Amino acid sequence: MKQKLGLMVMVMTLLVNYGCQKNADGGSSQKTKTELITKSAWKYDHAGLDLDNDGTIDSPVPGGIIQPCDVDGTLTFNSNGTGVGDEGATKCNAANPQTSNFNWSLKNNETVIAFSNVVFGGLTGDVKLISVTESQLTLEKEVTNLGFTVNVVVVLKH
Repeated sequence: MKQKLGLMVMVMTLLVNYGCQKNADGGSSQKTKTELITKSAWKYDHAGLDLDNDGTIDSPVPGGIIQPCDVDGTLTFNSNGTGVGDEGATKCNAANPQTSNFNWSLKNNETVIAFSNVVFGGLTGDVKLISVTESQLTLEKEVTNLGFTVNVVVVLKH
């Protein structure tokens, strides 16, 4: 009986210790949104229209709207609230600089990224942060054009 009780105490101790472990840097393994966003440069993955405003793509962007020059650039977010947009190999306008600086911040309980000026694909101002993981950043922006308003979801990847 003592052996079973001792074994149970040892197993419980191991489980409690394992459940309370932290990663090598002493913190928890859960990364903040800022840490995930600033991990490395983001590049275009895909985009679409969110017709029912639930944060998911319901329909592709109509053909001809997104050009190859729109999707080969990168966005790099720095933890100090600055960032750099790089046009990539193909520029839509040869007169544009290869890189442009921007400022960004998280607001509304980290559900919105505020951009100081136009970045990738025309994203500017307040952009809804749908989700961010180690490998994917999903943003949504309400766009009005020719009297129509639509939510555009842009998915970036590492």
